[in-house]
Amino acid sequence: LNPSTYYAGLGAGVLDYYELNYPRTRFVLSGRVTASKDLSLHSKGYISLSPTYSRIDTLIAGTSHTIIKLQEAYTSFGWSTDYRDNNFDTKKGWFFWNELLTNGVYSNDTYTYGQYNTEIRVYAPGLPRSAVIACRLQGTLRTNDAGPYRRLYAGGEGSVRGFPRDWLGMTGQMNNRIVLSTEYRFRIWTTPQMDFLSLSRLLPETKGLFYHFDGALIADDGVLWPRIGHPFKNENGGGIGAGIKIFAPTLRRSGCIEVVYPIVNHTLYAPEVLLYLDAYF
Repeated sequence: LNPSTYYAGLGAGVLDYYELNYPRTRFVLSGRVTASKDLSLHSKGYISLSPTYSRIDTLIAGTSHTIIKLQEAYTSFGWSTDYRDNNFDTKKGWFFWNELLTNGVYSNDTYTYGQYNTEIRVYAPGLPRSAVIACRLQGTLRTNDAGPYRRLYAGGEGSVRGFPRDWLGMTGQMNNRIVLSTEYRFRIWTTPQMDFLSLSRLLPETKGLFYHFDGALIADDGVLWPRIGHPFKNENGGGIGAGIKIFAPTLRRSGCIEVVYPIVNHTLYAPEVLLYLDAYF
């Protein structure tokens, strides 16, 4: 068969978790149907339908509960363009993704809204040339209030480092968010290649296995606000710090340890230590 530029996908997922900022639990069951097409050698577009059921159980005064059940169908379409030299341990290039999403097709909730999501990643050589400057911009903008159960937050790994996860955004009903993450990465040490002949026959990705250790200087910033037309009535915070990243290129896995100081109103606070697998950008 000739290769096709069209693709289709089916997916489903289940989440059951306790919220960090409120005394409530969520059970979310969702499905996803996606059709996509290659628009060019580096770009792809898609359209998607995602029916979702959410059960939100809130504890009140330590004894009673309120239960909210939401049934919705999210529709979205978007595209991505990728000019990175590699999508793992990237050294140069850029990536752009954007999406329009709405629950306006069907929702049993009175809060219907449109949402624009975007992510931009840029990589460039630093000084020395083996160093890498990596930047990641994430944005979410909404046409109107999405209600109390769809608030946006920021903080933690993959967001504004230096703050606990979802720490920023608790002062109000946040519907819009922009997060900028930057790193200056420099090589510390690369191990010799290691060959495990018997293992590489079973796992080809272990052939020529090696690791490299990179240092990283970190600067993050984030801002959240309720209404799209009033961005100056906001909550914001930043973080500066450093870390070490361990990359295993043949395995396409990485590990990170970072120490980042949160900044609020130009004041530096006690640092947050982050330890996680798989670098976010």
